[in-house]
Amino acid sequence: GINAEYGEAVVSTQSTGKTQPKGSPNRKGHRLKRPYFTFWMLIADVSVLVAALCTYSFAPMGTTFKPMTKMLLRHNLAYETVIYMQQENFWIGPDYEDLIHFGAKYSPCMRRDKAIEDLMADDVIIEATTGCCVREDLNVCWQSAYANCTSVFSKFYNNTVCGLGREFCGETIHKNNDTLWEGDITTWPNCAVSNRTILKKSEYPTQACEVTAKPCCIGLQAQCAILSEEECAFRNGYFHESKTLCAQVHCMESVCGIDVSGTYQFYRFLLPTFIHSGVIHLLFSLLFLVFIVRPLEMSIGWWRTA
Repeated sequence: GINAEYGEAVVSTQSTGKTQPKGSPNRKGHRLKRPYFTFWMLIADVSVLVAALCTYSFAPMGTTFKPMTKMLLRHNLAYETVIYMQQENFWIGPDYEDLIHFGAKYSPCMRRDKAIEDLMADDVIIEATTGCCVREDLNVCWQSAYANCTSVFSKFYNNTVCGLGREFCGETIHKNNDTLWEGDITTWPNCAVSNRTILKKSEYPTQACEVTAKPCCIGLQAQCAILSEEECAFRNGYFHESKTLCAQVHCMESVCGIDVSGTYQFYRFLLPTFIHSGVIHLLFSLLFLVFIVRPLEMSIGWWRTA
C-alpha cells in the first residue's frame, strides 16, 4: 500500500508470512531499528566471562564448600597433608574470590568495613607477640608463635623478626633512625638483611637463616597467615615475597586488586553488568538480551534502550 502521510511505499508481507529484514518497515509502516546496543552487550558479556575463565579457570561446581587436600612441603621443610575448604560455584564459573578480584561488586572494596578493619587490628596485636622460630639443623626460619615452634630441632627467639634486623639493614635511612626501632616488631621498618650469607648463624641466628614463609592473604575477610609460597598458592592466596610480617601488608588490597586505603571503588556499581558468575548465569543473560531487549531496541532505538 501507499503511506500518504510520509509519501513512501510500504510493502505488505501478510500474504507471504516472511520475516522482514532489519531496518525495513513493519506492518504499521514504522521502520525497525537495528539492535546495535544488544549486539554490543552480547559481545561484551561473552568476552568478559571468557577473559575471567582464561585468567582464573573453573571452581568446583556446587552450593557448599569442597575440602581440598594435598601433600606439600610446608614452611618447616616437612611434607604434610594440608586441607583447604574451597567455596563451590553453582553457575559453572570462576571462584567467587577471583570474581571479586576481577571487579565484581563487594562492599568492603567500595567503602570501609569496620568489622574487617577490627579483625586486621586484632591480628597485628597477636603478631606483636610472635618471634622467629629457627630450625637449626637446616638453617631455615619462619615467624611463629611460641606454641607453634614445636620441632625438636627448632629454637624460638622472642621479640625478633626472621631475616630482619637493624644491624645489617641495607637501607641507611632506616638503620640510623632510632625511633623506627623503639616499638614492637610490627612497627619495625621492612628492612631485610642485605647479604645473609656473610653472617655467622651462631652469632645472628635469626638473620643468617633462610626465611621459608612470608605473609599470605587468604579469603575475603582479609585474613593473613605466614605460609610458604607453595601452601599459599594451594590455598588460592596472595603471596607477599618482599614482606616479612602480616602487619606490613594490607590484605584488602589483595582481595580488591587495588589500594583501598583511601580510594573507594565506585566503578564496581557498573562492572557487574558485564561480569557473570559462570556459564549458566551468562546463558540467562543472553536469553534475556535476545528475546526481551532486542525486540524492544528494534522498536524504540538503541539510545532509549541503553
